[in-house]
Amino acid sequence: TKITRELIEAHLIHETTVQEATSRGRPAVGLQVNNEGWQFLSMRLGRGYLTIALHELGGDVLIDTKIEIHERDQDDVLERLLYEIDDFFQTYADQLDRVTSIAITLPGLVNSEQGVVLQMPHYNVENLALGPEIYKATGLPVFIANDTRAWALAEKLFGHSQENDNSVLISIHHG
Repeated sequence: TKITRELIEAHLIHETTVQEATSRGRPAVGLQVNNEGWQFLSMRLGRGYLTIALHELGGDVLIDTKIEIHERDQDDVLERLLYEIDDFFQTYADQLDRVTSIAITLPGLVNSEQGVVLQMPHYNVENLALGPEIYKATGLPVFIANDTRAWALAEKLFGHSQENDNSVLISIHHG
């Protein structure tokens, strides 16, 4: 189809092995997501640390770093995060291909639609427009979510809760 052809030309999908024709008509051709070359950055801001990882679109981790964070005040935290993103891109420039977006999880209250951190434990943050600020610095779409909520969603989509209508995730940590 036209859509399939466009996705193949954009290197988002590729054809896999041709399946045996068991009935009349055109034989089926398998399609698979083309993860190679498409990447996203994930970040986890925790109590005193920042994890930054580069993933292929399928989720495979290519690079994983952990950095101590001592800043606590809003402006200092934002400045440090922007610095670490820029430093990551410079340090690993030879391994970056087509970075599509940045996903950030953190403890605390988040307005995911606006990319605003309303408040979070351990840091003096209030109504921090983190998503828009990172977008302004990188030009990449930014997705921000509460860490436990993101974990529960990942379990529903990819983990042990896929077949369940209801599930409970209990997260116990510093906060």
